[in-house]
Parts: sequence; structure tokens; C-alpha cells
Amino acid sequence: MTLSTSYFKRSPLVIAISLALTAPTFALDFTITASDGTVDSMQILDGNPNSNTGVIEAGGVLNVGATAIYATGTGNTITNSGGITAGDRGIQSGGDNATITNSGMIDGGNFGVWSTGANAKITNSGTIKAGVDDGIWSIGTGSTINNSGHI
Repeated sequence: MTLSTSYFKRSPLVIAISLALTAPTFALDFTITASDGTVDSMQILDGNPNSNTGVIEAGGVLNVGATAIYATGTGNTITNSGGITAGDRGIQSGGDNATITNSGMIDGGNFGVWSTGANAKITNSGTIKAGVDDGIWSIGTGSTINNSGHI
């Protein structure tokens, strides 16, 4: 195969255009409402601006075969007033200073809420269930769990 020199001159331009048109994958803030129906994809928060708040409103449903919400980084806020069902962990939070509030239902196949970050604040006035392990498993130093619901 013989390639002309014009091929090599245009290749960087073609590559640049291809890269510009490719949609990057980022973790973003999310809100799941009743009108969204059942959302079946893992939601990811990384603690960066515009990616540190996740909300499931009353009537909103997140149903994922693995972990439903995966949060890393510092300062994530997760609020659930709807329903989370997961094959593994309902919420997995590894970042420090996370705030997790549940007034809905979280049903994890292994853990309902799994938290390892320091100074996490977990509040439950709803129901958190786990099929195999703990409803709430929190090992971060300085973390608190306030429960007026069912675990």
C-alpha cells in the first residue's frame, strides 16, 4: 500500500476532529425523579464541583444489579427519599466528610450503605436493608449514624 504525503498531513486534523467530537465520560451531580421512571445505571459522584450531589426524590427509583451509587472524593452529599435497590451495595461511599440522608428505602444485596470515609454523617428515617451483610457499615473515624427509622 502506498500512502501519499497528503495522507499524513491530514491525519492529525482527522484525529483532532475525532477527539473533539467524542463525548467524555464524567461523574456528574444527579437527580432522579418520579417522572424518570426506574433508572438502571450506576450513579457516580467523585467529590469534585458539579459531581458531589446525588438526589433521589420521592417516587424516584434507582435499581442496579451491582452497586447503585458509587461515591469517591471528599464532601459528597447523597439524599434518598425514593427507592434504591442494588445487587451489591445500595450506596458505597469512600470519601471523607460525606453526608448520606435516607428517608426512603435502600435495599442492598450485600450492604445497604457502605462507608469508609472519615467524618461521614449518615442519617436514616426510612428503611435500610441488606441481604447478606450490614444495613449500614461505617468504619471512618469520627463518623456518626443517626437512626430513627428501620435498619
